[in-house]
Amino acid sequence: MAKRIKAGIKDAKQNIKRREQNRYYKTRIKNLIKEATDAQNKEDFLEKAKKAISFIDHAVSKGVIHKNTAARKKSNLMKEASRF
Repeated sequence: MAKRIKAGIKDAKQNIKRREQNRYYKTRIKNLIKEATDAQNKEDFLEKAKKAISFIDHAVSKGVIHKNTAARKKSNLMKEASRF
């Protein structure tokens, strides 16, 4: 019985830590995409888009978002480039 309680406590701690990390990654992705889309010229947009795409790929490697979700976000971001 005691082992199950210990495991439950550990699991709860891990869930809290994972949730915080996942929220950080998802919020950062959202902010980087917003920064890129708010850019005023093409050079600035491409620089910020490159940073956002790099971070999206990093989030996929950490298992925070699915690879298809990442592909969709990157595709939509690059569609914005046609604005310029």
